[in-house]
Amino acid sequence: MRFVIGLLAALSLSACSPSLPFNRLIVDTPLDGWVSQYAVVAAKDSPLEPLEAAAVKDIFLRKTQEMAGVGLVPVNILGDPPVRVRFESKVLNMSREDLNRYWITRDFQDLSPPSTQASFEAVRQFVIRVDGALGYIPKAMVTEELKVLHEF
Repeated sequence: MRFVIGLLAALSLSACSPSLPFNRLIVDTPLDGWVSQYAVVAAKDSPLEPLEAAAVKDIFLRKTQEMAGVGLVPVNILGDPPVRVRFESKVLNMSREDLNRYWITRDFQDLSPPSTQASFEAVRQFVIRVDGALGYIPKAMVTEELKVLHEF
């Protein structure tokens, strides 16, 4: 939707103003219509503050296991739905194959991947009920029981 609106705006602006570069407007508009639709969340009482993508990556790769005096419990959505693929690509900056190789090598260090939940609602409930838990859900599912740590 955003791409279509951006494209229509670019067409009309370039027609009205020949000095405005048409392709510059197109480049600035995400081609896949991507906007921040998901949030990494923690329980509202969590001492965690908003995080940069690098910090989220370290938590989900289990490089950081404690923060602000709290043991961290990252949770993924089960399987490989589009949101998990997007999270792994945009936030972790890794492909599924890269992650599989990463976890195989970490197995020798007694580190296991984050636990999984079967649905966004299950992730949401897990984060609310488990101290130190954080997971990702659609922003539309964020309630007053949660706080947003990162958006992607």
